Amino acid sequence: MAGTAPGRRSWLGIAPFDRNRWRPDTSWQRALTVILDRLGRTALTAETRSAIDRLAKQDAHALDTLATQAACFETGEAEPAAACLVFAALQVYWSGMAGALAQPDPSGIGEQTDACPICSSPPVASVVHSAGSLAGSRFLLCPLCATEWHMVRIKCANCGSTKGIAYLEIDGAGGIVKAETCDECRTYTKIIYTEKAPSADAFADDLASVALDVMVGEAGWVRATPNPFLIPGAG
Repeated sequence: MAGTAPGRRSWLGIAPFDRNRWRPDTSWQRALTVILDRLGRTALTAETRSAIDRLAKQDAHALDTLATQAACFETGEAEPAAACLVFAALQVYWSGMAGALAQPDPSGIGEQTDACPICSSPPVASVVHSAGSLAGSRFLLCPLCATEWHMVRIKCANCGSTKGIAYLEIDGAGGIVKAETCDECRTYTKIIYTEKAPSADAFADDLASVALDVMVGEAGWVRATPNPFLIPGAG
């Protein structure tokens, strides 16, 4: 079982699939092969088609290098479209590992740190649930393995401050997605409210609200954790 990054905890005190200590195996490449094969049968932009062709020609070592960088949210010299495809395969791989773990009832989990308890990734966004015993609770979302873990509301998901927290949104957008800004660290994290849209999906709605990122960025805040699929030029 792998260790965890300094100062970061999980339900058991250890992140079982710590991305910082991960060493690629053949499983993630099988996921990439399936993704590339299925995409190759659909209508694509020229850039995406070119990225698929280049990835298909890479040897195992080169692909593992790209994967190691992507798992740490570093694209290196990889082209944006190729980096997105690699991360998509890593999501499949890591979500499968996380899903195979015996996980406790989330309503009984105490508040965690700013890192995923399964793989030590920083949260890409947060979700406020609106149904059942979790109604009104805020959970942070891992971009790599899709694990959710609890954090109280009105608290910066990046630095933990409870001071200078504000919520910005696009007028007329319905209040589904807001940017939780922090004056202490000058960062922001998206927050999705399922009471406004029960079918809301954190990954999809994050991507669909890129105009909010532009607005908040122009106002002086930096996104705490980038969405791996919002890489410039990754169309």
